[in-house]
Amino acid sequence: MSDRLQRIGADVRRRLEARRQQVPEPVLRRRVEERLGEARGPRDFRSLAAALAGGRYDRRPRIIAEIKRRSPAAGDIGSQADAARMAGIYAAGGACAVSVVTEPDHFGGDPADLERVRPAGLPVLRKDFIVDPYQVLESALLGADAVLLIARLLDARRLAHLMEEARRVGLEALVEVNDEADVETALAAGAALVGINNRDLRTFDIDPGRTERLLTLLPEDVLVVAASGLAAPEDVQRVHALGVDGCLVGQALMQAPDPSAWLASARRPVPDAVPARVEEQPLWVKICGLTDEPAVLAAQNAGADAVGFVFAPSPRRVDPSTARRLGSLLRRPMARVGVFVDEPVDRILRVARAAGLTHVQLHGDEDDQVITRLQAAGYRVIRAVRVSGPEALAGAEQSPADLILLDAYDPEKRGGTGRVFDWSLAAGLCRRRRVILAGGLTPHNVGDAVRAVLPFGVDTSSGVERSPGVKDPGRIAGFVQLAQAAWQQAVVRETSRRRKVMDSVRSAT
Repeated sequence: MSDRLQRIGADVRRRLEARRQQVPEPVLRRRVEERLGEARGPRDFRSLAAALAGGRYDRRPRIIAEIKRRSPAAGDIGSQADAARMAGIYAAGGACAVSVVTEPDHFGGDPADLERVRPAGLPVLRKDFIVDPYQVLESALLGADAVLLIARLLDARRLAHLMEEARRVGLEALVEVNDEADVETALAAGAALVGINNRDLRTFDIDPGRTERLLTLLPEDVLVVAASGLAAPEDVQRVHALGVDGCLVGQALMQAPDPSAWLASARRPVPDAVPARVEEQPLWVKICGLTDEPAVLAAQNAGADAVGFVFAPSPRRVDPSTARRLGSLLRRPMARVGVFVDEPVDRILRVARAAGLTHVQLHGDEDDQVITRLQAAGYRVIRAVRVSGPEALAGAEQSPADLILLDAYDPEKRGGTGRVFDWSLAAGLCRRRRVILAGGLTPHNVGDAVRAVLPFGVDTSSGVERSPGVKDPGRIAGFVQLAQAAWQQAVVRETSRRRKVMDSVRSAT
């Protein structure tokens, strides 16, 4: 460990012991338990993991925007910055979360900033040198949703203990790694959310190739954030192309004359492409119209990637508080999608924040301005298109939405028709855009649909119900398993076809 890191650690422990003398740990723990029963319940929790889930497949890089006042490497960055104002700018600019550096002596941080940034509505990550459960308890009281744990400072056993302490008080843990040994420690501790720091903690120099090297050591089911050295929007785009789920940017945003413009440039949509991290992206499976706990848990346990909540007239309609409560039951990163039909954009934003959504699905006649405003607020947008014939797909390709959902046309309904359309119409669009196939999909036909057009994802609601609005856990499990199996078969078939084409080209030359 470097002398600089040792000094920071010593100062952290000195301040920790002083606070422990003022407020003993049992007293602090009791305060946290009281808070958990009040303001820090499910209604107030914002999941950092959910905000990052699937980011490697998103056309727009997901950015954790940081408030950092000073650093040992750069000196003064923004010592007079208004944390609440900066968080508002970040949220309006499309950041998926806000990180707050709270270490005071070396980074000029203020733990009170955690509470100041909460009105922005984003998940809040506390970045500090956390080495003791006492600091995790403090983080829960101060207003954090997640804490940074630095593997370099902890052995696997200690790291696992702090991760469990965080989970117990309703926080998530982002585990920072700096080299191969840190990766081994993080994985041994069971980390599911890992940040790769491009800054060498011994010298504090930047190594831009570190993310690419360490990324190959992390399993596919681990969410990955790249941090440090992202000085320009182009750096974010470059790292996103490697297959990370998010990028943490601090100094560049704090020093940017216009942070919103910086974020807009960094979050430019990139062409649809399979990230370098995987040979073939997995099928994205969404179970929609969930209304109760058994259905949500069934979707999670079956391996679905997204859960959907309906906020439009339907037997499956729920209120925002119910959606947030059900979403809080999830114990792994999953997208939380809200379905709306021709609602004013301000109401969509209010409901999305109250319900803890990550995605907004539009089934009405909403224009592109609504889509871009939702994206600017940090939500991924799914544009639903009702397919009556080839002409219905003409405008879908140019939509600014992150995903296109194709459903069957029904003159009486905007969605949830339970009808099947001609899947062959979607084949061309599936090659050019990220398309979710919907409309009458059931465990019996989803395999045929996947093999027919190789969509980005599939979506079902009534197809896994025993009666309108009542999901069947067995049908949910069957739907997910059969969809994923069909995808694997289709990938093998398509890979074989491409190899034959390439072989024929080589032989001809």
